[in-house]
Amino acid sequence: MGHVYFAQGYFMLAVKMYENCMRKFYYNTDTHILLYLARTHYEAEEWQECRRTLLRAIHLEPSNYTFRFNVGVVMQKFSASTLNKARKNVDEVRETALSRRMLSGYLVDCLQPSGLRLHAFDKKKIDTHVGYCKHVLETARIHCEAAEREDWKNKQRAELAHQAAVAKETARRAEEEEKL
Repeated sequence: MGHVYFAQGYFMLAVKMYENCMRKFYYNTDTHILLYLARTHYEAEEWQECRRTLLRAIHLEPSNYTFRFNVGVVMQKFSASTLNKARKNVDEVRETALSRRMLSGYLVDCLQPSGLRLHAFDKKKIDTHVGYCKHVLETARIHCEAAEREDWKNKQRAELAHQAAVAKETARRAEEEEKL
């Protein structure tokens, strides 16, 4: 039933079906259902939930490098979507930079000879992803600096507004005391 909901684009219903199936029949330990669940989150652009689901699958089956590669792709999409947002805060940009560093680690794990041989990964494709990650890490630094400047400006504006409000309140109280 989850596959039907997924095909129709009802991602939230598909997630519920997959989670119920996992809970009722597989004691939350079936990696195939976790992969379906992760794909549903991916298509719904719920990057963090997708990443969490894939990390659960890696925990259950640590020797499966396909899950590691998929986590890398999800983290790459999350980073790209965060950096492409018009308004982003400092914490989001820092999290993106951190996820990029972790992403490089996951993809480099896939380059291990056992991962290439057993799971038939294309070395060129992984190298392309790693190169892209390095490029975006450099770009993320610029975004982080810009977000920090914007955050500092916002804090300064808030502090000035607070000081103006305090001064206004003080003037109002002084005026009231003069009337009495």
